[in-house]
Amino acid sequence: MIGRIPGVTAVQDTAYVPNVSVFKTPLIPSIDTNTLTVHAASLGLLHATAVTLARGAFLNAATAREPVAVLGALAAQRLGIDRAFPGQRIWLGNQWFYVTGILRPAVLAPDLDTFVLVGYPAAKTYLGAGGHPSTVYVRAQTSQVTAVQRLLAATANPEAPNQVTVSQPS
Repeated sequence: MIGRIPGVTAVQDTAYVPNVSVFKTPLIPSIDTNTLTVHAASLGLLHATAVTLARGAFLNAATAREPVAVLGALAAQRLGIDRAFPGQRIWLGNQWFYVTGILRPAVLAPDLDTFVLVGYPAAKTYLGAGGHPSTVYVRAQTSQVTAVQRLLAATANPEAPNQVTVSQPS
């Protein structure tokens, strides 16, 4: 429904995956989480947030179903990973996930920098995630940003728009 608001050009989302820690290896103490979080991501997220890849590839229809991850810029730095190569992997949710890409710093959506992104099907299959979006990223025509912002909460949750937080446009 958000995509039907006049002026909206892109809508994508992420879903926080609770109780899943990220480590470079399973030998790292579980208390050393580096404050990284795992999120399932829709496949068009890069377009909606204007984020680009520094290395590798983003999720696609095939990799979104597999134990594959894309690292935010700060997540990669904290894990000590500076490139994505065949066989590069991280310990995520008590199993190995292969790293296929690293994002550049996200200027418009800086929260993405500490995210480890996986596909929705992989989050459900390998991490037991429910799959409901927790954050929606909206791109709108510049002249329509204010009008779109006013309609977002009621469109996202018509029964309880007061339960929706709409951030300031960036």
